[in-house]
Amino acid sequence: MKAGTTADKLKPPLRGFTHQKYEDEAAKWEETGQFDYFSKGRYSFVRMHLWLDSRGARFEGVNERLQRYYWALKEELKPESWYDDFLNERDICRECGESFSYENLSFCTFCEANYGYCHKPGGFGTNGNPVCPLCGKGEIVG
Repeated sequence: MKAGTTADKLKPPLRGFTHQKYEDEAAKWEETGQFDYFSKGRYSFVRMHLWLDSRGARFEGVNERLQRYYWALKEELKPESWYDDFLNERDICRECGESFSYENLSFCTFCEANYGYCHKPGGFGTNGNPVCPLCGKGEIVG
């Protein structure tokens, strides 16, 4: 079959680095019942939440195990004030140093670099999410 045919276009997309990372975490959780997520930084869950709502996640698809992992982790993070606490914090754009509230920043899913709307990266991966110019592995979400 020639490349670019209808059959090629219907093949499921390959998983990107971020997708595979979250799938691996979900598999480990399913196997052990333990969350090791909290050692990965205070707002790692927010980055996963933002990725699950991204164009890239919709393009690649999210399986049931990853969805169960997300909801179980969200339940573990109660009280619900964690999200308000997140939105009330501030950080700087890594490019220009301007201060933004977290709700106005975008984040790398791998190296956790922050980007303000003033300097959102423009290089896109195959799933449609911007690729982090700092590490080249993570996707910019938010």
